[in-house]
Amino acid sequence: MTHALPITDILSPLAQHLIAAHNALVIAPPGAGKSTVLPLHLSQERWATGQQIIILQPRRIAVRSVAQRLAHAVGTQLGQDVGYQMRDDSKVSGRSHIIVMTEGVFRRRILADPELTGVAAVLFDEFHERSLDADLALALCRDVQAALRPTLKLIILSATLSAADIAPRLPDFKLFQSAGRSFAIETRYLPPDPNMTLSQSLARVAGRALADTSGNILCFLPGLADIHQAHNALEAKYNEAEYKENIALHVLHGSQTDAQQRDVLALCGKHQRSIILATDIAETSLTVPGVTCVIDSGLRRQPQFDNHTGLTVLSRTAAAIDRIDQRRGRAGRTAPGLCIRLWAAQKMRALPATTAPDVETQDLADVVLGCADWGVCDLMDLRWVTAPPQKQVSAARQRLEALGLITGDGTITAVGRLAAKLPMAIDLAAMLINACRMAEGHDTALAQDAALLCAVLSDGTARSAGCVDLSDAVAVLHARTDARAKSMRRRARQWQSDVAAAGLSALPAQHNNPALLLAQARPQLLAKRRRSASFKLAAGRGAFLERAPQLENADYLVVGDAVLSGTEVRINSAWALDAVQVERHLAGSINVNTQLREHQTTGKLQAIETRRIGAITVSTQTSDLLPGARLADMLLEMVEQRGLDALAWPDSFTALRARADFARMNGADVPDFSDAGLLSQAELWLKPLLLAVDSLSGVAPAALINAITQIQDYAALQRLDRFAPTHFELPSGGKVPIDYTAQPAPTVAAKLQAFFGINTHPNIANGRIPLVITLLSPAGRPLQSTQDLPGFWRGGYAALRKEIRGRYPKHPWPEDPINTAPTLRTKQRLK
Repeated sequence: MTHALPITDILSPLAQHLIAAHNALVIAPPGAGKSTVLPLHLSQERWATGQQIIILQPRRIAVRSVAQRLAHAVGTQLGQDVGYQMRDDSKVSGRSHIIVMTEGVFRRRILADPELTGVAAVLFDEFHERSLDADLALALCRDVQAALRPTLKLIILSATLSAADIAPRLPDFKLFQSAGRSFAIETRYLPPDPNMTLSQSLARVAGRALADTSGNILCFLPGLADIHQAHNALEAKYNEAEYKENIALHVLHGSQTDAQQRDVLALCGKHQRSIILATDIAETSLTVPGVTCVIDSGLRRQPQFDNHTGLTVLSRTAAAIDRIDQRRGRAGRTAPGLCIRLWAAQKMRALPATTAPDVETQDLADVVLGCADWGVCDLMDLRWVTAPPQKQVSAARQRLEALGLITGDGTITAVGRLAAKLPMAIDLAAMLINACRMAEGHDTALAQDAALLCAVLSDGTARSAGCVDLSDAVAVLHARTDARAKSMRRRARQWQSDVAAAGLSALPAQHNNPALLLAQARPQLLAKRRRSASFKLAAGRGAFLERAPQLENADYLVVGDAVLSGTEVRINSAWALDAVQVERHLAGSINVNTQLREHQTTGKLQAIETRRIGAITVSTQTSDLLPGARLADMLLEMVEQRGLDALAWPDSFTALRARADFARMNGADVPDFSDAGLLSQAELWLKPLLLAVDSLSGVAPAALINAITQIQDYAALQRLDRFAPTHFELPSGGKVPIDYTAQPAPTVAAKLQAFFGINTHPNIANGRIPLVITLLSPAGRPLQSTQDLPGFWRGGYAALRKEIRGRYPKHPWPEDPINTAPTLRTKQRLK
């Protein structure tokens, strides 16, 4: 086996390198032997004697497949020299020196044993898939190597990983490339008919491929719905075909169990020709036997985590070149092959070169918690192949802190340490831990149901069984007797045992409904009914149910599983809650906001209290407020927000403010009646008035003037009166108000005859600023404005007198006004 595969060309230089160095990057095409020959060869090296070599795989089916090939190569049964480990399924023994395991299982192992005791090397197979677990595992291993185990060997294996792209990010990894072995592959581009669906186009092309090739046909489709549609189209086509006896249709996707996937692979090796409809699971993680033709849709389902909803959204997108090249290679593993691409050749120029790693697009809560458990609060302290985006890291930390799994500085809590060890989503782990703590010393039904709910959601049982109501799914799981149900119940009991063994303090028992705990763990996925089957998520998006009459009219739903469909979320599974349960038991998630509103007719102040969980309104209550300290504070806040114009000021306030502004502008030390000045002292002058009213309109205008003057210093008010008097005293004995709003200077206006006898112009501001005198006609119309009244008498008055006295003959128009006594009377009254 060793001599038959291309990887042998680099085995000797690689082994020589690993004697003194410890890291290597191996690029080898599919079928070169990197997953089998390489680990077997390394296990014979002196540095591996008596120690384990661990091979990491991204998918469960590949774990078992690789382990079986390795065991066959060394001539032993699985679990002896070669073993495997994955969740709920393992075969290892004390003599197992090569162990194949999933990346998730390895992550839990390294967290439990940071020194990786007894491990000589870790091989990261299929690393080009760039899963979160693989990137984190490599970062942790490099940390172990730097601090604890400098001789630990780390070898990255990939078939499509671009050496030019990845090598600069791993300067301590020496690159080894194997040419591999592949048969010639013809590539054809056949754009789909625009009048056909994808499934119809594929069925048409499959017919040509059956005629042009002799082996099995592997078809790559983006998702499960596309697979079902294509299956129906092919089934309809070949039910009428004369050779239908010789054609078998199979589907292959990640939602199948390990046993179902193994059965498909076994059937594809039979004498019948097979058409296999697969997702990207068939790109690298497993080898479909007998394939000589690949039909590639060129599409894939790209997962993207949405921080707002907490959902991972799957969108259909074009596959990157590294992925489609990997798919093409499946056609030439054992013989010359054909690859048919369902798009135009020129489209290749627009495709991205590589697929974005999960660390850039996925939820990082699990990674952040794992690093905190490792003792690293700042992810940038680790050496990543691709650095996690800071925005995603911050969002993950906020979620973990809200769940009580880390502290504000990123340190892991006791609850977080336990959650990191449970093999489930972080929010489910937090829910289960709280359920077990609440059930301690009480009825254990809550813990049992919570554990089964975690099993249902982790396993995808509800979705695959079409069971939308999660309460029904849990009840059914209690009662079922099939092997899968028994396995899930065993797993749930083990989780309960693991939580109990942690010895966390008990929590008060408040209810026995696991859905309430689930809603506390993922409040963004609480949904409130808008109308039948239509809901709104706390995260802000609309959501809808399909074919779930038992849930359509529930007050609230706690969403277990959902996907984005267009602009709304399609709910695949949920648990119903009523309004009373939400009000009573989710109070910690409810934010209360109170706004004030003036009644349109009465003007009285009303309080509108809105209670929300995220974007959904739990309740709204409107109430009139009675006079008192609370209402006074609210009214005062309204004035501070709206400004002084919210109050009904008398006209005298405008005059007072204008006098003060004028005085302050000219350097006088007088009270500040500006908006800013008065609002800064509102507690002193306004709040006492507000204590006795129920609306702003209830404050009397006169009371406002009294209030703002009473808090001022008496001497300052006296200075204001002297510097900016309210009136000008006429020589005749009357008073005329001074207008401080006039421009260019404060102004007084009176009939011309009232100013006779004035030989010195009137001034204010301690004699510094002359008033503007507006001389009015006997009819009260302006005749002249002046800031030099004596000069006017001696100059312009004569011309004005000549023009105006004929119009008002009854009024005096003396030639010498300076020496004439002032008067407001006519000539007849003067006699």
